[in-house]
Amino acid sequence: MSLWVQRTSIGGGTLVHYSSQADGTGWCIAPMGFSSAGNIVATVYKPDNHVTGPVLSVNTWTHIATTYSQKNGLTLYVNGASVGSTGAQPNDASGAVVILTLGNSLSGSSGCGFQSITPGTFSGYLDEFRVYSRELSATEVFALFVDKTCTDGLMNGDETDIDCGGSCFKCTVGQNCTLPKDCNNVQCINDICAMSLTMSAKSAGDILNDATLASWHSFDCEITHDSGPNKLQGNAVDVTLASGKVNQALKFGLSSSYYQVRRRLS
Repeated sequence: MSLWVQRTSIGGGTLVHYSSQADGTGWCIAPMGFSSAGNIVATVYKPDNHVTGPVLSVNTWTHIATTYSQKNGLTLYVNGASVGSTGAQPNDASGAVVILTLGNSLSGSSGCGFQSITPGTFSGYLDEFRVYSRELSATEVFALFVDKTCTDGLMNGDETDIDCGGSCFKCTVGQNCTLPKDCNNVQCINDICAMSLTMSAKSAGDILNDATLASWHSFDCEITHDSGPNKLQGNAVDVTLASGKVNQALKFGLSSSYYQVRRRLS
């Protein structure tokens, strides 16, 4: 999974919580959150293991990602770079459908698998939350980080979205553009990448990403809209839309704030 995070307070807090019940209880773990000292922590379940990263600065956007396979274990990335890994690691995930909660553990603040995460309400902003059903490579994780930082307003080979093209990913239908070369095999019409009559085959990488992007919440359309291929609608409670790392983000500012979506563990 990957997401952009901007904290507005220090200390602990839950970023991602899995549970069998909507109130955060039942079978439950926290795969991502903060220690009491403010370090970003990623966990893996049974046998319990975790990776501890750096303390994240407040009021600063930071890209966080985790990847997992039994061969390579759990790896935690901060701003596109690995900060630690468990090494080979089995996983007892059952494949059952669970409730994924962002920004809160709700009633599951005790008795769940938090390990070194200090559970509690997250205060700040979250953007571009993605869940994949496969282990991403280090190159793919770095691309998710770079893709959202190439916004310097110049057509210099270091752009995407508003000023896209060059060495970063070109824009797809519906994204902003300024020149035809900004868009990926579609036309730039009225500053939007629009559908063209010219059709081209998707690359193997594009097909793989489409097939394994289990959930993607960009928060740029409706607040609960899933931007990914599976269209899994979320449930937003006491969160608001705000300026994000990429267009809009969700703001978590109350003890009752959370965002939920169902997904299958694998």
